[in-house]
Amino acid sequence: MFRNTERGYIGFVILAIVAVALGAVSLFFYEQKKPTPSPTEQLEKIVMEDARANQLANVVEATTTIVIATTTEIKTEQLVPVPVSKKIVSYADTPPKPTAKPTIQAEPSVVIPPSPPKEPTLIVETGEQPKQTLLIGSARLVPFTVVNLTAKETDIEIESLEVERKGMGSDRIFVEVGVIDHGLEKKLNANHQYVMRKPFTIKAGETEEITLYGNITDKSTLATYEGQSPSLALIKININAKTPAKISGVLPIVGTAHIVNSSLTIGSMTLSSSGFDPGINKNIYINDTGIIFSAVRGLVGGSEVINLQFFGWTQNGSASYLNISNVQICVFYKADTKCFPADVDSVGKYYSAEFGDMKIGKGESFDLYIKGDVLPSGVNRTVNFDITTSYDVLGLGQSYNNFIYSQGGELDGAQPEGSFSITEYPFYNGYAHSIVSGSFNNIGR
Repeated sequence: MFRNTERGYIGFVILAIVAVALGAVSLFFYEQKKPTPSPTEQLEKIVMEDARANQLANVVEATTTIVIATTTEIKTEQLVPVPVSKKIVSYADTPPKPTAKPTIQAEPSVVIPPSPPKEPTLIVETGEQPKQTLLIGSARLVPFTVVNLTAKETDIEIESLEVERKGMGSDRIFVEVGVIDHGLEKKLNANHQYVMRKPFTIKAGETEEITLYGNITDKSTLATYEGQSPSLALIKININAKTPAKISGVLPIVGTAHIVNSSLTIGSMTLSSSGFDPGINKNIYINDTGIIFSAVRGLVGGSEVINLQFFGWTQNGSASYLNISNVQICVFYKADTKCFPADVDSVGKYYSAEFGDMKIGKGESFDLYIKGDVLPSGVNRTVNFDITTSYDVLGLGQSYNNFIYSQGGELDGAQPEGSFSITEYPFYNGYAHSIVSGSFNNIGR
């Protein structure tokens, strides 16, 4: 019975082995018939197998015992699992899966219309107005109104400015009115107005400050208008047609109303002949240096100390600014001489200097003269330095802070060389000198 049982068991084992072998053969042919996966599917399978391999890194080896058909001997075989391939597959080794190119939709074009050209504009604005002060007899350059003019987009030429007296005051308070650094001052007309007709240009993007001022009548006349408070207004701006521009701003612009006070007395400067003046017409030689062309003496009144501010000479001879050089305006005061380089205007005729802090005491005198070198190019020409108006000599009173013009002479009408006129130009008529070639040494001079 035992043998029959043993035989049955061995038969069962043999039958199982045969079944496993048939299953393996069937699987082999099945795999052969399976369609070959695409490169992408292979890549996915390898990556999945690699993941499983990492999870089974500590797998335990399986052992199967096979019983041989004998009652006395059993033979064993160890089955070792084949490790899963851990080859790292690079995407560079695998042909990329063809992908559809994205469709780029063209954005609709936007047409930006050109900006309209900017219109040339003159911007008119109120400036910082002067503080209210007293109007004292013979005060000069008293500021009333400040206006800022700005040119936009292009240069703008101002052809004229119209000024009007306003407020509670008479026209007779003013000797003249004007615009600082622009044109000559003039009397108000029957319409209480003054027109500044000297053109000037404001550059594009720049701002120019315009100051309206008044020169006050003498002390005795001013007494009639005691306590009045006139003002000056800019009422109109005329632009040259060659530089058309619109005006942006509100006119009129009215400045400060100052109060008349006839009881106060300001300082004075009176001019006369100077010992530095050549006193005659004379020959001056080419290459001579430091030649004094013209001179005057000034006397300060007893009311207040004067700070000498400015002096201007006009060269009315035939020589040009190219025929003389190193031109200086000098002040002789208390045995001390200070000389200042003269600035010449664009025409080459007006020579001026600003002195800064040059104080002259009450009742004291000083001398002013102009000197320079003579160049060979000026031969046979003349040099003649005059003072055109009394306004070419300017001082500032230290007590009441008013500007003061010079005065001088007692005669009306045109006057001879070396003399002053109270009504005609020039205010001081200087001597004319002839430029000659002469010798290049001092012998015979």
